[in-house]
Amino acid sequence: MVLNISVSDSNQNHGLKALYNTLPRANKALKNFSWQKLPPGTLNKENIWKEVNEKNADLNFGLLEELFAKTNQILKKTNPESSDSSKINCKPLGKVLNSLNQQDHNVSFLDSKQNMNVNVYLRKIKVSLNEFIQMIIEGNSQEIGIDNLTCLKKILPEKNDVETIQIFCEADAKNFDQLAKAEKFIKLLTDVPFYELRIDLMHYIEEFDETHSLLKNPLQIYCNVSNTILESKSLKNLFTFILAAGNFLNTNSYNGQAVGFKINLLPKLIDIKTNKASVSFLHIIIEEFDKKYPEQDNFINDLKDISLVLSSNLSNLSGTFKQLKKRTLDFLNELDQEATPNEIKAQFNNKIEIFSKRVEILEDTFKKIDNYKDKLIEYYCEDSLTFNFDEFLSIFHKFCQNISTVREDIKSKILNEEKIHKRKKELEEIEKRRSNRISQRLNEIANDEDSDNYVMSNLLSNLKKGDMASVRKSVKIQHNSTKFGLPIETENLNTIRTNLRPNLRGKSNAMTIHFKREI
Repeated sequence: MVLNISVSDSNQNHGLKALYNTLPRANKALKNFSWQKLPPGTLNKENIWKEVNEKNADLNFGLLEELFAKTNQILKKTNPESSDSSKINCKPLGKVLNSLNQQDHNVSFLDSKQNMNVNVYLRKIKVSLNEFIQMIIEGNSQEIGIDNLTCLKKILPEKNDVETIQIFCEADAKNFDQLAKAEKFIKLLTDVPFYELRIDLMHYIEEFDETHSLLKNPLQIYCNVSNTILESKSLKNLFTFILAAGNFLNTNSYNGQAVGFKINLLPKLIDIKTNKASVSFLHIIIEEFDKKYPEQDNFINDLKDISLVLSSNLSNLSGTFKQLKKRTLDFLNELDQEATPNEIKAQFNNKIEIFSKRVEILEDTFKKIDNYKDKLIEYYCEDSLTFNFDEFLSIFHKFCQNISTVREDIKSKILNEEKIHKRKKELEEIEKRRSNRISQRLNEIANDEDSDNYVMSNLLSNLKKGDMASVRKSVKIQHNSTKFGLPIETENLNTIRTNLRPNLRGKSNAMTIHFKREI
């Protein structure tokens, strides 16, 4: 199809090149679709649309016109353990309660719930009270483990319980032996200087690596995909095709002559249907794009990790980081206090300082992401007041999924066409061999000394002589056809009947003879 290209000098955007000015005019009325146009002044700034409008779109506009021509028809993750963080992950407590009932002679100051929780915890640590207290004094967080430290923080006693136990033990040195197991543990634990700070520091150290990994990996992905969206040449070429095709279809509508469009259009392109139900606007664009740039699909691979961060909302990551940073600074301040024992400083100061540097690196990464965010807003002409980074990335994620789906459809279509073409060739080959066999056999018959003329003349001769034995020997009874489906000529049949009557005259039983030549 030949399309005339008409360029309007009045739409040159004040001297700046616009892609729609290079597009051909359709000869038919086309179905339009809506998109959010960007103002012509967009081309006065450095952004993706300025680069796109400087390119030429080598599209099959004839195919677009054919498929979008108007017709008369109306085309119609939560962790289960963390969800109950207020409770202690402990086994059934029946045996503990029974053992407590058997120890009525021991003195207990804790309420029943606190007493039960402490006893359950002591059954979990599986070491003696003195050994466990020594681990806390030495700051052996790795041997205690993050789970035990988390539970320990939850069962720390109230201030009034500590004072009551201390007063009871100070009254008489023998009173300690009368305490129940839970109260003994509380007494030994609270006798450790700065026990709460020690427990918090050990818990922070054991928790830091996990929290750091939960932040570092997604943040790196945010940086990588942002850089791809900003720098990918194949993405810019694809946008050129989309903008050119959209302007071509919207030539005579308000949505025409667009210098760019809002990014939220991308996931909707697969829903813009053509006159063929199974073919969408995106099918045409991707098929043409892959023909023009068969090697340029790297942005699909580079953006595949977006799905890994969509579940980790950036605002949630930012909140987690702020908590981590605050805890790190608080511990540094605690360790810097004169009241803090040098023993604790020697145990934890180096580790906390190392963690502080790693937190600073995370903070730099967040600043880098904010910088990428500003660049994306400007480069893609987004509204800075309503821009949401995660929603922006989810648009590209869905767009990449749709492209993969379309490519699978195109691949299946090509395979089906190849199968049909292969079957067609097989049928043609079968028909060709069949025709050759028939032609060969007909030639053999034509050259055979027992051809039709010979058979008929020999038959007539035998009939005239009255040699019926020879007639019966050379023919068989069959009415209308020979062995090869060759009909007996009416003229020959009449001749046979004429010559047969004199020989059969006077006989009571008439004969009906059907001829079939034997080979």
